[in-house]
Amino acid sequence: KSGVGRITAWYGGANDVYEIEGYDIQSDVLTFSSPGGGIGTNRLYRVSQASTANQSIVVEISSFIPDCDYATHEVSPDGKRATLSCIKPFHNTKLYLVDVQNPANNKLLEGADAAHIPFDLPEISYERATLPSGYEVHIAIMKPPKFDPSLKYPILVDVYGGPNSCKVWRSTPTPNMIHFCSNLGAIVVRVDGRGSCNRGWNIKAPVYKSLGQYEAIDTIAAVKHLIAKYPFMDKERVAVFGWSYGGFLSSHIAIRDQGETFKCAVAVAPVVDFMLYDSAYTERYLGIPLENPSGYNASQLLNKAGLIRNVKYLLAHGEADDNVHFQNSALLAEALQAELVHFTQLVYSNQDHSMGSRQAHLFMEIGRFLAEQCFNEE
Repeated sequence: KSGVGRITAWYGGANDVYEIEGYDIQSDVLTFSSPGGGIGTNRLYRVSQASTANQSIVVEISSFIPDCDYATHEVSPDGKRATLSCIKPFHNTKLYLVDVQNPANNKLLEGADAAHIPFDLPEISYERATLPSGYEVHIAIMKPPKFDPSLKYPILVDVYGGPNSCKVWRSTPTPNMIHFCSNLGAIVVRVDGRGSCNRGWNIKAPVYKSLGQYEAIDTIAAVKHLIAKYPFMDKERVAVFGWSYGGFLSSHIAIRDQGETFKCAVAVAPVVDFMLYDSAYTERYLGIPLENPSGYNASQLLNKAGLIRNVKYLLAHGEADDNVHFQNSALLAEALQAELVHFTQLVYSNQDHSMGSRQAHLFMEIGRFLAEQCFNEE
């Protein structure tokens, strides 16, 4: 049905619509957020005559604000005004008040001062790459401070990869990745391939009932592409790190790559068998076990543990993890031992999925593992 105040649907084409942010019933103007075809972006849009779903009259409100490709948004109850919290790596968040009907009428409320950071910062760039599969991936590359393109740098690939998730955002990276980049001199790479958010169902669909396969294939292919493209990336010093689903994915990458590209893998609190995980989440993406036995079998790590022998592998888990139960890592360690695979294991007593107060120790050990075992640092 159509008519003012009766919005039934609005489609973002090749991009996801993150959220319907507001609606001005008097003017029939809808506001929504979407990546809008950008890499790691979240922009605010306005569509007039919204009840007719006329896609030809869409205005990007964010374009009226400088450096506001990635933002969080709040729209007033009457749909006439919006605030945009504009985020940029290593900068203060800037808060703007905007007139939805006339976005040129905007005011900076907070964040005018430059961020005071008393040390050299990494630099971040974003790019796209078309892989041999024909799919396009989004990539973020963080280079160490005082980067010198004539040198060779180790590569740390930071993965998550869960369905409808993204790692590539135009925001400040996590402190631990900044630390590894700055202190270990590593180039930190993040890749969003098949299964990731932002780009519509065609990108998400391949991983339905097939977790851990295409995410690994795309990450490996993207890293190979980068190594071939950039002489400053050292192909002999490549590691992958992941936590939770990311640990599941880093392990699949190690299994699939067989040491050809990745020399080290770090898995924190990985799912090793989705038969052991939350059934609501699992069945949403893998279906019912009886109807998709091949998908469950392919996603499992236990039956492939022997293939991890070709990389240096660090496995860490908290014993009190109530999300991904410690049983996962216990069974994986047992399988690795049965296959005579050398690996390093860290067990954190009384720690949950986040590792709580033991995160400092965990990342100290990961840093030592990367430096000594993977990047050959003194």
